[in-house]
Amino acid sequence: MQRKRRDRARSPRHNEPVSRVDEIVLIERIGHQGDGIGQTDDGSVFVPFTVPGDRIRISRAGNRGVVREIIEPGPDRQTPLCPHFGACGGCGLQHVTGSAYVHWKRQKVRDALAHQGLGDVPIAALIESSPHTRRRTRVTAVRQGRTFRIGYNRRASHQVFALESCPVVEPEIETLFGRLKPLIECLGAGVGRLLISLTNTDTGMDILVTCDPSDDRDLSWQQRAQVSAWAEQVDAARLTFGQEVLIERRAPVVRFSGVNVCPPPGAFLQASCDMERALVDLLRHGVADARSVGDLFAGCGTLTFALAHRARIWAVEGNAAMVGALKSAASRAQGLKSVTTEHRDLFQQPLLAAELDRFDAVVFDPPRAGAAAQAAELAKSSVPRVVGVSCHPASFARDARILCDAGFRLDRVTPIDQFLWSAQIELVGVFSRP
Repeated sequence: MQRKRRDRARSPRHNEPVSRVDEIVLIERIGHQGDGIGQTDDGSVFVPFTVPGDRIRISRAGNRGVVREIIEPGPDRQTPLCPHFGACGGCGLQHVTGSAYVHWKRQKVRDALAHQGLGDVPIAALIESSPHTRRRTRVTAVRQGRTFRIGYNRRASHQVFALESCPVVEPEIETLFGRLKPLIECLGAGVGRLLISLTNTDTGMDILVTCDPSDDRDLSWQQRAQVSAWAEQVDAARLTFGQEVLIERRAPVVRFSGVNVCPPPGAFLQASCDMERALVDLLRHGVADARSVGDLFAGCGTLTFALAHRARIWAVEGNAAMVGALKSAASRAQGLKSVTTEHRDLFQQPLLAAELDRFDAVVFDPPRAGAAAQAAELAKSSVPRVVGVSCHPASFARDARILCDAGFRLDRVTPIDQFLWSAQIELVGVFSRP
């Protein structure tokens, strides 16, 4: 079936003019990446931080535009909450009113499904998130002379915008932004760029600092002493530099459905505790009364332990450290049905249909690339119920098409605003066999 070609932003060719100043454009809609889309004599132009109905003056390079003046604002424009909006490179949609924002997020899911011929699938109301609820983030530190600039990368750039505040992250993370410089100046000696991952666990901040993988230098005892003293000052739970845990004052624990898990440094976690709880509620409802469940791409057990109180779980994950954390937590937990773990790369070695047939339900929560190979095996299996979790509607829709072509029915999809004010959207889809 021939499908409509989507408008896509592209970089200007070398023979195109660098800019065209004083071009007036009317924004017609917001594209799937969050940019406003208008029409010029040369075709579509993509302009960030705009809304439908905006009449604007832009500078243009290729099909990318930059707002120079808002001549007449569209009806869905509002004043952004954050003073850094448009500069820090984090949020892209704070300027959109609440109702228009919710509609756009749901429509993004609907469009992805429709592109795969699944436009009639019921889509539930968006589960909305709140400011100051993101429990993990990553900032960049780049050297400027004798010190460092610390913040988020500017939009589509390696330049770093120095942060003073952020309305998305939890207050504990926001407070730490202003206290990172001594740590970075200590660990960044002789280094031009560092990445700092911050995760606010239930027992305190888990901090991971990384730099160029080729940087295998040993830290001096003075540096280690400085790091230890800094960690005491900010009451960090754990601080890791590269592959080495420099200090663990207490285990960084995350509680998944009442089970204490100590994730390895840099492990994947759902971005928001509130949205994780919403996801878990949908998952429990989706698997219904299943007594044997396969949890694929299980991570550290976010979904595993949500079901393990009433079902036997076979949890499969490709990251060995996360499998170890899940297995260790399961061995200590009380009141669970059996939890079996398997370290397996499901992209290269998906569970085969014959292996899947033992389950009453299967849950899969892959990375953005989706789970096409695994979906193909699910399609050949006799599993009666499947629940898919995804942070990428297009890859989810592709995998859903595979399942539906094999006789599954996609009963409903629920979008979850896990990534507030960004173009990303989480979703949960429930499949059954009629």
